[in-house]
Amino acid sequence: MHPHPRHSSILLCGLLLITGCSTLPHSASLNSEAGEETYKANRGRLGTVLLDINWGRRWGCGGFDHAELRGLGFDRQPSPGRPAEAEADVVFEGPSSLVLRPAFQSYALLLQPGTYALSSVTIKAAKGKEPVVARMTRAQLEQDDAPGGGGKGGKGGSFRVAASETVYIGNFALDCSQEPILWRYFTQGREHFQQHLTEYRRKYPFLKLDDVQYRLFDTKVFGKPYQLP
Repeated sequence: MHPHPRHSSILLCGLLLITGCSTLPHSASLNSEAGEETYKANRGRLGTVLLDINWGRRWGCGGFDHAELRGLGFDRQPSPGRPAEAEADVVFEGPSSLVLRPAFQSYALLLQPGTYALSSVTIKAAKGKEPVVARMTRAQLEQDDAPGGGGKGGKGGSFRVAASETVYIGNFALDCSQEPILWRYFTQGREHFQQHLTEYRRKYPFLKLDDVQYRLFDTKVFGKPYQLP
């Protein structure tokens, strides 16, 4: 775990994810992670997104023996008419359950400027010997209230990044207060946020992090609003 505190979650709605079971994606991987050469060559026209994810197993989670966050996906907007089975533009897949650690892992992504909506969430839970895999798809997460989408983001939430901008969007993990559910946490306070940035510098020493925008993944379902004081 990071040595600084994380915001405790308050579940906004009783959104039960353990429905619509499917198999875990077998070939998904993080496909936009920043590399030194790519970053130096493209940082002026692309945006850099910072986030943390905790893939660790949660015991006694929301009425289940244990649960794990297994995958996240984000689609660049607008994306009307994208097939349900199409892979997201930004894909995360958790490591093997055999090597899970209950700690946040830092990621830096290099992305095309724009708005990215949450389009998939995969959670694996178990009660007894039988695991249950639940996957929320873009049909559930990325629908906009306006006809045709309009590129505003989805019902699940979204983040945005501009060219040459570096933005921190939060820390993603499971919440277990009711059902196992994705939750966007965040690092509180300027002092703790500066400590957090040292972790990104340690993993990605080539990043320029002197002017990071603190702009959390915007959601009414999977997190609470917060602005850095």
